[in-house]
Amino acid sequence: MPTRWTLHLDVYIYATTHGNDPAATPSSVLNPLIDSVVSAFMPPDGIEQTLGGLCARCRVDGSIETDEGVFGDQGIAIIPITIYLAV
Repeated sequence: MPTRWTLHLDVYIYATTHGNDPAATPSSVLNPLIDSVVSAFMPPDGIEQTLGGLCARCRVDGSIETDEGVFGDQGIAIIPITIYLAV
């Protein structure tokens, strides 16, 4: 029987406005980045993400934690990813 590995990792995304636009919030920069990562790991057509055949499947697995910079000009998102390997 082949060896099976399960890898759990967190992707950290930082976004900042650096005061370029006083009306801009970090969440306006952070949310499109989160959407891009989630759509890359969870294709809408229901086909499993295999990272180009490098793993059996890879997906966002769990709740995405965010701090959208309520008290400053920097926001952060932590996206949990699980990768299943069969070697």
